[in-house]
Amino acid sequence: MALRIATSRTFTTTAHFVDGQSAKVVFRMLPDDEIDRVQGEGLQAMLRATVAHIDVEGEGGTLVEFDAEVLDQVIGNAADALSLSRAYNEAIITGKLGN
Repeated sequence: MALRIATSRTFTTTAHFVDGQSAKVVFRMLPDDEIDRVQGEGLQAMLRATVAHIDVEGEGGTLVEFDAEVLDQVIGNAADALSLSRAYNEAIITGKLGN
């Protein structure tokens, strides 16, 4: 088996939030230099760069269309932003990456 180099890498994991909820999240894996740059701009900038999709339910329990506005609503809550960051970092550390 050989290492396949991909220009765009994503991985899916589950984020667990402080209120007991959880959601499937698709993250983009950024190159080291880019992740260093966006981390220097703050947590929300890092999440805007890495979060590709979150399964988010509306009031009626149906999935809502994910877009930048939905992401901003989620990461506008510090606890939720930290939960997403933790999910990203834990997935990277434990090697839940598909190439």
